[in-house]
Amino acid sequence: MRENTSVSYPLDGTAAGRLFLRQRDEYSCGPACLASAAALYNINIAAPDYDKFRTALNPNPVTGSDNLDMAAQAEKYLPFVSAGEDIYQGGIAIANIIQEEGHYVLFLCRAVERVIYYDPYHHVLVEDDINAIEWISESGHLKKWCINLAPVAGNSLQQWRDMAARPSTQATINP
Repeated sequence: MRENTSVSYPLDGTAAGRLFLRQRDEYSCGPACLASAAALYNINIAAPDYDKFRTALNPNPVTGSDNLDMAAQAEKYLPFVSAGEDIYQGGIAIANIIQEEGHYVLFLCRAVERVIYYDPYHHVLVEDDINAIEWISESGHLKKWCINLAPVAGNSLQQWRDMAARPSTQATINP
């Protein structure tokens, strides 16, 4: 059994909690991650909010959202950089991690071997050892598959820890 290396930061009532969007059902983590990324970059897109991303992706109740559809939506509406296997750059990215099953999360920042990410199901930030996380494509055949988004100035683990501790009236970030 591996040692638990993760720390969770609950977001209800915090600045980070106001920024990120919860998924609304068991299989819409993909749309929630895309909508949260749009909010993070303060993108006022005339189209996709959570509901429009959910409609565009049409998540399957068993398998969720397709990774290629996720990448297409990110490329169309977000500051997309790349999507593929084993290409995580250490900043903002959407990845399908394995918990009990596959689950999209929004990676926020990596420092050395630690990474912090937003989990839209539990509405928490999770900090963990990058090597303790398994992530794949939704089909399971591509290891460490993710969608990289543009870097955010001043992005740090401490910034996210602080936002998770700050009251919700102070939700600001400078992408």
